[in-house]
Amino acid sequence: MIWWRKNKPGKLDVSNAPVVHSLPDHIDRVFAIGDVHGLKDLASKAEARIAADPDFSPETSLILYMGDLVDRGPDSAFLLDWLLISSKTGASRMFLRGNHEAMMAAYLDSPADHPNWLDFGGYETLNSYGVLERPEKLRRMKDKEISQLLNTTVPESHRRFLSQMVDAVDSEHFFFAHAGVVPDVPLAVRPRMIYYGHGTGSWRIRVVLKRQSFTATPLYHRPNMKTDG
Repeated sequence: MIWWRKNKPGKLDVSNAPVVHSLPDHIDRVFAIGDVHGLKDLASKAEARIAADPDFSPETSLILYMGDLVDRGPDSAFLLDWLLISSKTGASRMFLRGNHEAMMAAYLDSPADHPNWLDFGGYETLNSYGVLERPEKLRRMKDKEISQLLNTTVPESHRRFLSQMVDAVDSEHFFFAHAGVVPDVPLAVRPRMIYYGHGTGSWRIRVVLKRQSFTATPLYHRPNMKTDG
């Protein structure tokens, strides 16, 4: 988790594919939380630390989740339920799309075309929804059969949550994205998938200072928990 203070809001022309939101005018501090991967307690503890920060103000602070909320950990479904409820800190939240959310959404849309998600933490996510069939059985199931199973276990509110995540957040001086930031390619013309890690060889959370970039260092992490990609 990192914090950052801005001077003025900024905008970026992203008419081509990627969904990039600007910071609201009233926000002057952003607390960014890295990959929590299905660990609700990790997100809860991070928000508690934010609320205890002496510079935190719920009216002017934003909690920005930097993607990869789901997979690997045991609580993905519970975590999404918790995030759909307003934060106890009183601050607003925004959510960046990570590669794991992209894979999950693709699998929910067409399981037969995206079975590899099961090998990247998707199986644990399905377990959190009560889907206990082994990966081998899920792969053998017909597309219609598994789609019916997913329709009865993964609520529409979670599917909508995934679809409403953004690819990046922009301000006058900083640009927040989950993973891929290619220095020599203008921000506005990068392919959408670059923002959440596909095809870049880089799986790091990025906070970009328009002409200079640095890798954000999490303030809070859990032992043996991957918090930087």
